[in-house]
Amino acid sequence: MKKSYLTPILALAKLQKYCAYQDRSISEAQNRLYALGFKGKEADAIIAELISDNFLNEERFAQSFCRGKFYIKGWGKNKIRSELYKKRVDSNLIEKGMKEIDLKDYREKLAVILRKKRKTIKNLEWYPAKVKLARHALSKGYEVELIYHIMEELRKINKL
Repeated sequence: MKKSYLTPILALAKLQKYCAYQDRSISEAQNRLYALGFKGKEADAIIAELISDNFLNEERFAQSFCRGKFYIKGWGKNKIRSELYKKRVDSNLIEKGMKEIDLKDYREKLAVILRKKRKTIKNLEWYPAKVKLARHALSKGYEVELIYHIMEELRKINKL
């Protein structure tokens, strides 16, 4: 690893700008500091300063991450949870973040995803299409039981 030529004050300013641009997890800030050449007590002091100045807030990060990935990207809860675990966010905070997703919106988003995907499937036979739809929804992070439940609901009203 290269030696940083930044002072801790300049590194703090860089990280403040980095965290102000969008919510970040503590692990993302630590990785950024590591890339800048800071580690150990120096990095911990900068992280502590960012937390005390409210540039870093794991709960706020988890909530905005959940909202953004669901409402903008259309991810399911399994994929969102997995990504938050990768960012080393505490499981209690992940569950608080999941509460940002409205159950009605969640079911509607899955129905939209399934209907949109069904239009792209060439094979009109139901069983092969059902498998492709389920696989697609699973890759987006939705739960198996919910996928099949929504598919059956849509099939009954001829929307799939």
